[in-house]
Amino acid sequence: MKLFLYGGLLFCAAAFGCRNVPQPDQVLCRELRYGEAWQKVHAAEALCAAGIGREAVLEEFTRELAESTPGTPWRVGILRVLVRAEPARRDAAARELLAIADTPEATGRIHAIESLGKLRIPVPGSFGMKLAQESSAPYGLLLAAQAGNREALEQLTDLLQQGNPATAANFLLLDELPPESIIALRQAADNRSASPAFRAFALQSVILATGNPAELHEELRRRIAEETDPAALRIYLGTLGGFHAPGDRALLTSYLSAEDPELRIAAAQSLLTVGETHEAQ
Repeated sequence: MKLFLYGGLLFCAAAFGCRNVPQPDQVLCRELRYGEAWQKVHAAEALCAAGIGREAVLEEFTRELAESTPGTPWRVGILRVLVRAEPARRDAAARELLAIADTPEATGRIHAIESLGKLRIPVPGSFGMKLAQESSAPYGLLLAAQAGNREALEQLTDLLQQGNPATAANFLLLDELPPESIIALRQAADNRSASPAFRAFALQSVILATGNPAELHEELRRRIAEETDPAALRIYLGTLGGFHAPGDRALLTSYLSAEDPELRIAAAQSLLTVGETHEAQ
């Protein structure tokens, strides 16, 4: 397997050529091969989103699946990646994620509920509300809101206004937000008493919900320049590519050599989203 995986990564990196300056695909392939558990997940998801190195991702995570323990957070992360890499696995993964989400003693229960939302696997609104009562309210409410439950969306907005740290990220996974939710997110993004990551997720949600307006592009660049919290900076870097602005390439490229691997992954993913191009070697 190692020889095949190594070959897959070489193919992946060769897509953009090799230069002294790290290239985004090379950064992601390196993290896929050498990164810690969740760094591998994030790198793999970024590669899949860019349509690069799917065979290498499938080879690596199919092996990880065979060696993983059912019901654990790592198992959930593996399932999430495999669905991204090969959509034909979606139904089988959905059944397992639903089973984990419905098992109170499973250590990966919260991760499974979150992954159902991230993968947009439809569940009945009543099931989401049940999970909200039994486990983590924000993630259960997210599933119910995705199913069209208006009450769940209102409760999510209430939790956001109360400063619940898990809520801001959940709004990213909803296709349409009412004006009151966008207003609450904008207030959360400006709430300096909240954690930096909470504020970052709130701003990211506002940007996506309002169609990437130019004034928020400038605000995002300013926050990147000023932010010292790694978790918040990762969110901002991962959001910047959505503006598809060639002028952001230099800023993003400067983070490809960052010490923090999550910053490297976020910058690489955004560069691929912007449409970074290289001469084939």
